[in-house]
Amino acid sequence: MLDQFHGNLHPYISDIVDVRSDGHCGYRAVAALLGMGEDSWPIIHNDFHKELGQWRDEYANIFRGYDCLYQIKQSLLVDHVSTVSVLLCRDDYFLIYLSHHINSMCFI
Repeated sequence: MLDQFHGNLHPYISDIVDVRSDGHCGYRAVAALLGMGEDSWPIIHNDFHKELGQWRDEYANIFRGYDCLYQIKQSLLVDHVSTVSVLLCRDDYFLIYLSHHINSMCFI
């Protein structure tokens, strides 16, 4: 699987997990790499939600204001183990940036 990543990234990759592709795969990967099992992805959603609340002002500056921050926080609420609210705040690039940024802040 390592060959799927650009060679420049190889020194920074310490582990690869193959998780179910169901729209929650990023959260599944984080949960699996933390040793929680990929089905613990709702816990990762909850942790992200807490992170956004704990550093509210900082994230509001990063994500263009409190309205968008509120939408992001609402999108991370898990109503049921298999259901997650849909985020309609920004485009996919924004979501990728959000996930990366919160991951780096919350799990390092």
